[in-house]
Amino acid sequence: MVKLVLVTCPPDRANEIANHLLKERVCACVTIVPAVTSRYWWEGALETAEESLLIVKCDGELLDTVVEKVKEVHPYQVPEVVAVDVDGGNRDYLDWVKSAPGTGGNAPEPSPAAARPPSPFAALEELDQAFTPAVGANTMAMVAAGATPVARGPGAKTPSASETFQQILASVPDPAAEVREHVGRMKVVMLGPPGAGKGTQAKLLAARYGLRHISPGDIILKAVRGGTEFGRRAREFTRTGKLVPDEQVNAMVEQYLEALGEAGCVLDGFPRTLAQAERLAEKVQIGFVFYINAPQEVLIERLTKRSYCDCGASYGPARPAARAGLCDVCGGKLYQREDDQPRHVLTRLDEYNSKTRELLRFYRALLRPVDAAQTMGEVFKQLCRLLEKQAQEEPR
Repeated sequence: MVKLVLVTCPPDRANEIANHLLKERVCACVTIVPAVTSRYWWEGALETAEESLLIVKCDGELLDTVVEKVKEVHPYQVPEVVAVDVDGGNRDYLDWVKSAPGTGGNAPEPSPAAARPPSPFAALEELDQAFTPAVGANTMAMVAAGATPVARGPGAKTPSASETFQQILASVPDPAAEVREHVGRMKVVMLGPPGAGKGTQAKLLAARYGLRHISPGDIILKAVRGGTEFGRRAREFTRTGKLVPDEQVNAMVEQYLEALGEAGCVLDGFPRTLAQAERLAEKVQIGFVFYINAPQEVLIERLTKRSYCDCGASYGPARPAARAGLCDVCGGKLYQREDDQPRHVLTRLDEYNSKTRELLRFYRALLRPVDAAQTMGEVFKQLCRLLEKQAQEEPR
């Protein structure tokens, strides 16, 4: 008996799962439907997720093995896997499905990896998978690797997100090697309310200076979408616009900092409370603190109209996607954060403001305010000037 096995997964993991099943020779064929919308009940609420659908064709005797192989690489702790019997069809094709995994010799040996210098972020990449198994490559990593931006039609008035990032990076002259190296060892904190654009600026700084971008907010968001144990706990707070408790966020960040070692990083949106700042001060020495802020009406406009892709790209009124609802970098479907919905935005801003006053006093000696109502390029140039000025003044 031939089986059709239906598997849903995040779009950025579909090829990985399909390749794993085929290389393990547990099926004859996998068809990938790149974009489907799933509606489902989760903890009493009706949710929506943009996913990919894998249609796996295999011999019925291999069904249990297929399910186990899916679990080996699937990002969800409990993957959605459903099998149905095939009662009819092209007999020749069905015979091929049953025989194909056992033909063609042994599975190909993996190509030897090219020798590479050890990455200071290797341990962090393992943590990414533990906390956010659904996370894909972030936008700046894809742009740095040469990802081709989606072509825009003749009527397009704004460049795509990846084009914008490249233009902003190119607009600032490269720093001297010793300055870049010095900044690259710093621990930089980016403070600011939701919607101020600190995440975009953190990615740009990370790309310019070789810093590791650590965004607890992004990690939590992807953990929630990936259905990890940590994500399920966090969702109890994020679904209503509240902050995840300090002890949970502190424990997560401390694991990242321990794995980071002496390498530099940009802490994006952390700390958010005085208790988090005091705990952070016990662990690392902070070299620079930016406070990026904008008028509340600007923040509300940005928050309620921004969207995200699982690859890490984000879009908003000033930087829309080239194709409505689709990512410029990877082509994945865009989604709105649950706590960016209008009914939650004011709650988020009020809670942030109520907890920030003490935080700003705590960092007053290191704090550098920046007006986020400027263009992204203007903000980035100001951040670079401030960082490089301090790097030149500090002893080597």
